[in-house]
Amino acid sequence: MTRISIRSILHKRFLSANLSALSPHDAVHVLEDSCMADALSIMIDKKIGSLLVFDNTKSLSGIFTERDIITKLPPEPADCLKLPIKKFMSSPVITLGPKSGISRAIYEMVVGDFRHIVIYPANDNKYKIISARDIVNNIYSHISKSFVTEGTNFVDDTKVDEFLAGSLSGVALNKIVLVQPDAPIAEAVNAMKVNKVGCVLVAKDISSPRGIFTERDFLEKIACKSLPLSTFKLIDVMTITPETMFLNSTIAHAFERICEAGFRHIPVVNTDESLIGILSIRSILKALADNILADLS
Repeated sequence: MTRISIRSILHKRFLSANLSALSPHDAVHVLEDSCMADALSIMIDKKIGSLLVFDNTKSLSGIFTERDIITKLPPEPADCLKLPIKKFMSSPVITLGPKSGISRAIYEMVVGDFRHIVIYPANDNKYKIISARDIVNNIYSHISKSFVTEGTNFVDDTKVDEFLAGSLSGVALNKIVLVQPDAPIAEAVNAMKVNKVGCVLVAKDISSPRGIFTERDFLEKIACKSLPLSTFKLIDVMTITPETMFLNSTIAHAFERICEAGFRHIPVVNTDESLIGILSIRSILKALADNILADLS
């Protein structure tokens, strides 16, 4: 029986590694005078959550993300499709070097509430980008799969060990924002903006979720269409019957569902299946970061 400490794996393969170990993606960029319609189309076609924005001298001037779509676009997105992306991008951009540590990226994401970190050019003269999902996937590939490896016994004498072997009760879940199934899309978008959340649950009450509506749903199904929001019904654009997890599910299982199923948000329920909160990639990353710091201190 092999005895492994998660902390030792993190130190060897994670905390001590630099960002190049994550194989960062080449960042996709547009010029700051590009119209919103073109920018949104690129994000949809390439299935990405962010775009870098360059000025006319090819210098980095901003970043545009799915969150910006929700928080910065006007009440009727169709009104801005011809406007330049520079009106809606976020600036300045936090950048790290390719030799910066993964732990530094986690810190910046958690403290700055970012989902993307831009890596400035190295030898290939190209900007790279990593997302919170990239980091979570990396952790899962090195650690969480080992929880179900036959012949492996985990030493649970560190905060990180206890956290990953523990239940979702060890994570600060995001609050639930409910929107009625017959509500207009504008109400769902405004609820996301006001509550600073990446999704709303579509339900009449906390015991009967019918669907989930996310930033990604808004980007792919609505934002790029030259139609008023009143054209859409929430029930027609939501993701139906979202998968849920029980509060007593393990963190390792949550990693598995986030990474294998590609979820960014998972509703968490009690044993009676009433809703408790929303597990997000950011909330699980923050909880892990807190436990890493507790071990190091």
